[in-house]
Amino acid sequence: MNEYINEYIESRKKDKLSELSYYIYQKQLEKFFKYIENKNLTIVNVRRSDVEEYIARLQEEKSSISFINQMISSLKGFFEYLKENKKINNPMV
Repeated sequence: MNEYINEYIESRKKDKLSELSYYIYQKQLEKFFKYIENKNLTIVNVRRSDVEEYIARLQEEKSSISFINQMISSLKGFFEYLKENKKINNPMV
């Protein structure tokens, strides 16, 4: 799964963000991947409800609003990238 993250980060380099921004994207996506792997899911079969459950878990853990919003933004961009580049065929995207 890390190959998808690496490809996505590389694709974002054209946006000329700071290295810290790329690092944050990577860590956020890795955290989400770890969560879905613990649920025995893959990026191919993850559902919207799994993402919603993950966000709810972050809220329960008292993650800051800004962190949660960043995570949502990261996931949205990531799934849009996967869809646009036909990396997966998942109705969630």
